[in-house]
Amino acid sequence: MRDTFKKCSSIFVALLAVVLFLTLGAGLAVAAEGIEEVTPFQSMNFTVIHVEISDEFGSESIWVGLISGELPEYTPLPARIEVAVPEGTLTGWAGQLPSSVGFESAMQFPDFAHVRTENGMDVYSAVMTQFHFMQLETRIEESPIVESDDAGMTWACPIPLFMT
Repeated sequence: MRDTFKKCSSIFVALLAVVLFLTLGAGLAVAAEGIEEVTPFQSMNFTVIHVEISDEFGSESIWVGLISGELPEYTPLPARIEVAVPEGTLTGWAGQLPSSVGFESAMQFPDFAHVRTENGMDVYSAVMTQFHFMQLETRIEESPIVESDDAGMTWACPIPLFMT
């Protein structure tokens, strides 16, 4: 009888833990959906890298823009963010990171979506739930380098990027 009680107690505790976990997860998702105020970034960076892609079908050379942002350290999460890129920019992976170099725990935004176009910029929105750093990968169709020589490079950026 005592063993049966222990076994039932263990099963009850396990079920209670699962229900609690699912309830908290659903609560966080509902809380994130209701956030409308946009939280401003503390800092933003834009990095351009040149990537060579090779596979059995050939190779391709592309330019990738990495837009990263950091919320102030004490910003309560979840927090809604917005990122703007020139209209028509092809966006790729977007997510949150534990730090500016913490890619091993990166989490893709499940709700990253285009919300509007204004002043020639496509504005995307997401809710940061775990970390204060974010990154968005974009494809740059043309070389961002206008000219270069031994003294340096001239960069082209026809539309300045802005982030909210």
